[in-house]
Amino acid sequence: MSRSFGSLEKAGKHCGGLLAMDRRMRPHLPDGHRWNLSDAILDTRRVQRDTQISFAERMAEPLLHIEEGLAYSFTTLPDGRRHVEDLFGSGGVCNWKQSLRAALPYALMLKAGTTITRLDNAAVLREMERDPHLAEAFRRLDLSRQWRLRQRSRTLISGAIHDGLMHVLLDLSFETHGTFGRFDPMPVQMTQEEISTILGSSTVHVNRTVKKLVADGRLRRRSRVFEIVDPDRERQRLAYDTPSFPAIADQPALVKEPSA
Repeated sequence: MSRSFGSLEKAGKHCGGLLAMDRRMRPHLPDGHRWNLSDAILDTRRVQRDTQISFAERMAEPLLHIEEGLAYSFTTLPDGRRHVEDLFGSGGVCNWKQSLRAALPYALMLKAGTTITRLDNAAVLREMERDPHLAEAFRRLDLSRQWRLRQRSRTLISGAIHDGLMHVLLDLSFETHGTFGRFDPMPVQMTQEEISTILGSSTVHVNRTVKKLVADGRLRRRSRVFEIVDPDRERQRLAYDTPSFPAIADQPALVKEPSA
């Protein structure tokens, strides 16, 4: 076991740890299709405090599926500052080894209170080979993640800080609920310092921006629970959407990456 998991509490093996994955996969599967990764489940654990996983440890660990909570990937800059890159919430696999990004040297941070189910990578690949619909769903989820990264990068480069912050909150909402289009009030597990590293700004500027969005009636905040007042309008403003995929076929073919 990786030493970075010293703060994890083993909770036992059970299939319920994949319910969040099913919720995220369901739009990418034929109606009524049943899949089963129970043979791949190793155990389920709860993170007691923020836990960092290095690049080497990430590559050595089994697949880490998030049932509830949040993780993010990050790199460390030469001056020691962290740059947060991607966000992983309910139903996400934060070290998916088939992704084109898997070999990039980034580390992971599992936030306190997060529940993960560890999956044997070889067993998952065997089931994907047996079930082409499952393989297709995984490919579509990975492409959707790359699409969201592109959209966020575009907003962070071309938009103002309030645009970037709203985009990050939309992404956090998607990851929290594990499904697109649901924007209920959400607890934000990231600190303002962590969010500031995504935006390339200071915590002071982030705090001021949050207060301005609240004052403008675009955001509600109760302690660490945030609610986007008009998510449809914010999505339209930021051109925040999901990629278009071909209709699900009886015998799925490899999905091509959507154009930018």
